[in-house]
Amino acid sequence: MQKIWDSLKQRWFARELHDKLYLAALVLLLPPFLLMLFRVRNATLIDIASVPSFLCFVIGYITWWIPKFLRMWRSDIGRLPLIWLNTLLFPISAGLARMVVSKAVGLPPQSLDLTVSLLAILSFPVLWGALFYLTSVLHAVAILLIGMFFATAEGVSNSASFSTSNADSNASQEGGGRWLVNHGIGGLLTGVFIGIAIWGYTTSVYSGRFVRLAAYCLDFEYAAQYPGVDHDRRMRLLDNQYAAYAEFDWPNINITVDKLHN
Repeated sequence: MQKIWDSLKQRWFARELHDKLYLAALVLLLPPFLLMLFRVRNATLIDIASVPSFLCFVIGYITWWIPKFLRMWRSDIGRLPLIWLNTLLFPISAGLARMVVSKAVGLPPQSLDLTVSLLAILSFPVLWGALFYLTSVLHAVAILLIGMFFATAEGVSNSASFSTSNADSNASQEGGGRWLVNHGIGGLLTGVFIGIAIWGYTTSVYSGRFVRLAAYCLDFEYAAQYPGVDHDRRMRLLDNQYAAYAEFDWPNINITVDKLHN
């Protein structure tokens, strides 16, 4: 018994961190599986029981993927495309910010330049998140298909011509088919995680209340010496002899447009 335990410990410590996390994720699938096996109808309970396994798959995939991304970033060939991509994202984020601000405030976005600039900066995580989402999902599908093919091939090969010790050695390698399948599952679940994160982030940052509050703080101000405007309210001059006024009425920001007084 002690020899078996020592052998298991040796194999555990010999594995890479992402392999350990994948193994933990597979073990943690047991509680939700048992809940479904015993026909527990509480979907929330099953979802909560699935969270640890879900997170282990996601963390395992990220742990495996980040060193490869950093290796590409440190190389001259890989860094230049990433810099160009980040540069190309700026006009996209600016256009997205203008659309969000104009819809939330109801004013031309050029009248709220500081708010548009803030939303453009806050839009970068959304765009990068969308890119990482597409990358992780496409990469996961590709390695999942490759992993399933090699796992099948390894199973046939091991049963036909390899000893048990050789089979165990091959299964523990990072390029083994079973671990490619784990990477594929981890990549798909990472895509789900990124999608949920993007949804939560955009729901908060792109909400009308947040955008109007940002506009109230950044682009509306008092103009006590300017003729033709209400000096008691925060205002913003518009084209064609109009002014926009913002009033803080918790929890809302009310914005109105009036013509300048003669």
